[in-house]
Amino acid sequence: MAYNSLAVESLLAESADVTTIAEFVSDELEDIAPLASLVYREPRNDPVRVSRQVSPEEWLAVIPGVAKDAARRGIHVIYPKVFLEPGEEFLCAGNVAENYFIFPNGRVYLCPLCEDFPLHTFRIEDNCLVENSGITEKRLFSLDIPEGCVMNKLLQPGNLEYKPDGSPRHRISCCLLKQEIRPE
Repeated sequence: MAYNSLAVESLLAESADVTTIAEFVSDELEDIAPLASLVYREPRNDPVRVSRQVSPEEWLAVIPGVAKDAARRGIHVIYPKVFLEPGEEFLCAGNVAENYFIFPNGRVYLCPLCEDFPLHTFRIEDNCLVENSGITEKRLFSLDIPEGCVMNKLLQPGNLEYKPDGSPRHRISCCLLKQEIRPE
């Protein structure tokens, strides 16, 4: 059965409550249960730390298949790539796209991972976009590392796991670059 977005739009137009819409969507997509098991699962029983983070194995085993299944049902799917395939080239959106994350304090970032750190590439000054000097996220984007995303390595190193030889188990994709699957 193809997902019926017109029916959802009709429910919205009728001001249906969220429960009614959720039940409809759930019934339409009942075979996509693996996704729900990832999104709503309990934290791991780790005495050192409790994490709601999905492991690379869990992500790769579930998300691409769910996305393909949704596309077969008529849904246009866009989801984060997260992990690069072996041999796949790493592309940083900071180098290949024009995304600006503008904050009320005048900071302008190119990468959302940097938003909690004073690494912003630009600032707004007198209503103009001014490039900052010194060490900024933009200067770090050019680093080519085996892990893929340099910002992930610097700011979220706990996301990375390594093989005994020191190489990364998985290479991390740029968080701004997405996978897209169009309905079949």
